[in-house]
Amino acid sequence: MAHAKLNLARMLSWIEQKLDAGLPTPTDAEICELFGFDSTESARTLLAELADAGKITIKGYGPDRRIALGRSKGSIAGVGRVAPIVKKTDADVDRAAARLAEIVRRGRKPAAAVVAENAAALLKTVNPKPARPKPEAPMPKEVPMPADKNARTVKAVAPASIEDLCEQLRELFEAKVQDAIDAAVTRAEIAENRAARAEEKLAQAKALFA
Repeated sequence: MAHAKLNLARMLSWIEQKLDAGLPTPTDAEICELFGFDSTESARTLLAELADAGKITIKGYGPDRRIALGRSKGSIAGVGRVAPIVKKTDADVDRAAARLAEIVRRGRKPAAAVVAENAAALLKTVNPKPARPKPEAPMPKEVPMPADKNARTVKAVAPASIEDLCEQLRELFEAKVQDAIDAAVTRAEIAENRAARAEEKLAQAKALFA
């Protein structure tokens, strides 16, 4: 943070007055009180700017710090600017971020694999090979009606052939498999969408505590 030129001039004048009077130079706490700073970091950066400009020389740190006017060749370098304090991430946030990452990893299973697993599970419930049909009962012979002028012969209707039954079962099986594949693809797409949303939330959570 760059300080105003007025504050730099006031600080330099104060140091000169202290040195002329033979008094100790101002401490960080005294500087904060005079300029209304919230932290001693601001006081140190104010001194550092004066040192960088060659107005003062700073030797030592803390209670042993000594300040002289001007820049001496063998002096210790000016006080370095203190890096901003980074708040530690809360443990609960770390656990939540790890859980989100785990959910994202689980949701990253390829759609093709999800479809294959669901189709295989469904196929276990369907028998593609129809059971052998029971032997057909013998067809009844023609039953003669009572002999009269309106008499006629009645024939029994033959049941469907084995080939027809197999064809019907095959069509039913194919329809069930197709339905299963469509449902599995839909579930895979939903899982991928959820994974994408989870990644976005994880990135937002990390950004908040970066």
